[in-house]
Amino acid sequence: MPRYSTAHARSDLEQAMIKAGLQKPAHLLPLTDVDEVADLAALAQEMPKSRTVSQRKIIGWVKRMEQA
Repeated sequence: MPRYSTAHARSDLEQAMIKAGLQKPAHLLPLTDVDEVADLAALAQEMPKSRTVSQRKIIGWVKRMEQA
């Protein structure tokens, strides 16, 4: 049985994928978990320096949330 929201979730999912004949997924760099408005500032700092239009919109939204 999968152990969601635990330290084992990723390894459980990878093992299930391999068992099902799927390719093992690539790992991305972890990002800040955003649970509260205060977490948004850290997320904004993790955005790449060269940002897409969508990323710039998110940064603008974060700044507006911080000012509210």
